[in-house]
Amino acid sequence: MKFFNTDGIRAKAIDLISSNLVTKIGQFLASKSKRILIGYDTRESSPIIVDLLINGIVTQGVDIDIVGVCPTPLISYILQNEKYDYGINVTASHNPYYDNGIKIFDSSANKISSNIIEDIKNHLDMNHPFELKDLGKIRYINKYQEYFLSFKENLINNKLKIVFDLSNGAFSSFKDYFYKFNIKTINDEPNGKNINDQVGALFPFNLQKKVKEENFDYGFCFDGDGDRVILVTKDNIYDGDDLIYYLAKELNYQKVVVTKQSNLGLIKALEEKGIDVEVVDIGDIKVLNKMKEENAPLGGEASGHLLFLNHPYSDSLYSSSLLIKLLNEKSIYSFDKYLTFNKNINIYDKLYLQKEEIISFLESKFPKEQLLFRESGTEDVFRIRVQTLDASILEEVKIYFDNLENK
Repeated sequence: MKFFNTDGIRAKAIDLISSNLVTKIGQFLASKSKRILIGYDTRESSPIIVDLLINGIVTQGVDIDIVGVCPTPLISYILQNEKYDYGINVTASHNPYYDNGIKIFDSSANKISSNIIEDIKNHLDMNHPFELKDLGKIRYINKYQEYFLSFKENLINNKLKIVFDLSNGAFSSFKDYFYKFNIKTINDEPNGKNINDQVGALFPFNLQKKVKEENFDYGFCFDGDGDRVILVTKDNIYDGDDLIYYLAKELNYQKVVVTKQSNLGLIKALEEKGIDVEVVDIGDIKVLNKMKEENAPLGGEASGHLLFLNHPYSDSLYSSSLLIKLLNEKSIYSFDKYLTFNKNINIYDKLYLQKEEIISFLESKFPKEQLLFRESGTEDVFRIRVQTLDASILEEVKIYFDNLENK
């Protein structure tokens, strides 16, 4: 069974709970630690998985601080400001409630390296005996206010009418902090099963209806663990590519890092403005590593992950607060986009068996730089993306897939 992917550990929650994997991960991390930080999102399975981690950690004599319901960026914030050997957030990010996962960070708030992941895998494959040691201590901490105050200055002078869609996720715990800044929140009442359920960053059209109905200036969609943001107005939806373009221009940045998933129009528009663009494989850790290597102040992904060298972890709330500060001075704008066609094929679908035929067909129609094929790192799907300026050939692609599915 596959548990590890591009964003840590992710699987069906029942598979994580019914295996001994979670406890063994706790034991492994404890063997290299004195103190570990743990948070979790609003899924009904998250507290159960936290208990399994606790069992593995405290029985090895290691102390734990538990933040409670916690957006992933809060884990990173605490790790940058206090001393822990590891930080863990139990979350499956934007996935449905019946999935769950474990994101693990090192003492510097970086996602753990591939070498540590391999060590964990090797540990899971071997039957290591663990002796019960003196029990570690468990402490519950609250860092919400400290974290929020770290960028409250961006919101103090807000005159815009704003709404946050909290996706019934981890940032729901912060809902009482926003009203003082002319920010309303919706989808802020998690029940264990409604996280990401037709709400949040994957469903911005639903927030757009709210923006129109109540005449908001802007709406911001978060995902379940609070590391993505999508911006909404009455007329448009602005993804990570749009926000990177706006931020790069408004902050006068001269270099940005994007991924192969970015719209080709973004790269063209940035380069036309004299802004250097570095393109890397998909994954926020790859973006951040390239930013550090090139000293690029901004990077991100179309999905809504935004990274800054001075705030080097993807944070829905920090990014939104910075955007709100800028939007009070200059309205949102974007670039001329390439037309796109996206297709996700479930690996258990009959179409997946025709993957090579599909790739050959598309490669015969488009230059390589206009195509993206990849196995998802977080879901059981094969992703296809086509970009073009020619609407007629894009229609031909849609017809091609319609015919395949109707065979």
